[in-house]
Amino acid sequence: MDDFRVKKAADILSRFFDETTLQAAAQFETVRSTWRQIVGQRLADHSRPKSVLRRTLLIAADHAGWIQLLQMDQARILARIAKHYPELEVTSLAFTIEEPKDVASAGAALLKGATPNHAAVEWPSATGGQEATREIPSAGQTQKPPLPEPLEKIFSRMRRAGDGHAKGN
Repeated sequence: MDDFRVKKAADILSRFFDETTLQAAAQFETVRSTWRQIVGQRLADHSRPKSVLRRTLLIAADHAGWIQLLQMDQARILARIAKHYPELEVTSLAFTIEEPKDVASAGAALLKGATPNHAAVEWPSATGGQEATREIPSAGQTQKPPLPEPLEKIFSRMRRAGDGHAKGN
């Protein structure tokens, strides 16, 4: 006779996965919950770990500029993951872009004709979760969307530092 009692999800999953796989899944969930400590506040506000596959951690970011900053910090990120989560055996990072949360709704507003030339999009701000409104050109325009303000400030400082270094050579 079959047993129809309610079972915990962990009990059911343990029948399908070996202990190593379950530990790796728990470790990955810990990485997700401690992402802010791994990469820092500013990068964590604009990125998140998505999955681990073949020793590669896939990270989603909301703009290519944040991916560039994550890539520049890749060695430190990998070292922290290896130190605190060795069971994951992460040896590389891969990146993908996920649009900011309101881009899809802004696109829907354009289709409904809400604004003729631009759609307002809220980009997450680095200051206490407040949102900064930016405009993205409609499909008929060829302009690229502006960088979110925090990225613009970071890259501006990097350019100035690079100019000072180039002049000193």
